[in-house]
Amino acid sequence: MYKNECERKTSMFFATDLDRTLIYSKLFIAEAECEYALVEAYNGKEISYMSLEAITLLKKLNDLVPVVPITTRNHQQYKRIQLFEETICPELYVVNNGGTIIYKGEEDKQWSDYIKEQIKALPVNYDEVLTSFLNHYKKPIKGYNKSDGLIWLIIGERGNIDEEAVQLFKNANENKGWKIQVNGKKIYLYPECINKWSALAYIQKNYYQKTIMAAGDSIFDYQMVHEADYGIVPKEAYIEGICKEQVRIARVSGLKAAEEILRYAIEMAEKEIGEIEGRKES
Repeated sequence: MYKNECERKTSMFFATDLDRTLIYSKLFIAEAECEYALVEAYNGKEISYMSLEAITLLKKLNDLVPVVPITTRNHQQYKRIQLFEETICPELYVVNNGGTIIYKGEEDKQWSDYIKEQIKALPVNYDEVLTSFLNHYKKPIKGYNKSDGLIWLIIGERGNIDEEAVQLFKNANENKGWKIQVNGKKIYLYPECINKWSALAYIQKNYYQKTIMAAGDSIFDYQMVHEADYGIVPKEAYIEGICKEQVRIARVSGLKAAEEILRYAIEMAEKEIGEIEGRKES
């Protein structure tokens, strides 16, 4: 249905989470044993960084295979990352945890319409799940919003999350097509149909028809790195301890983990290119 205009030789594409996989906040700078650069700023505030070596490696990888950023960030938050707006400009990226696919600057309407249909069929709607959750949540909340109209993002207090309310929500709503995830002080409520792996499977079918290599660090990435043909996560990632043996674990964490992830992706891409060229010669 879609024509991929990439001239790359490999039969692979690289799907990667962003925060704490490729890019890192100030929390990681103090322990960074490498040179680094600012890749995201917002309202004059420095937000995210990458090592200079990781940026170089990402450029090299992008010359070999399609790089597909896939993030739980909403569209506006993704656009803040100058690296992907000015230096490396992927023709395709995914935001809202798989809820929105952008190809050459345009939203994939077929995918968005599919997501809307799935949401419409749910027995419980957005307002009902939020009301139910807030009625049971007994600890402080700083605010909430519906990110791009797809995901409820509730801001609690780091280290002071009402775990009982979270479990109650799971028990009451996960069999109704709704998921809940906690990441630090952030609590996400979202339809089960919105997930990274479903978006990647759609991309593989409709855009690239290629082998998938995936990298990620959080529970949002768990299915993606396991279902992909090749998966890798940073050392000390949230999901490190629950990853199955087919998923590669980087030997380092923080900014240096991005370098190892990208070197591994380049290695696999170059291996596939060599195999393709070898078949042509035989």
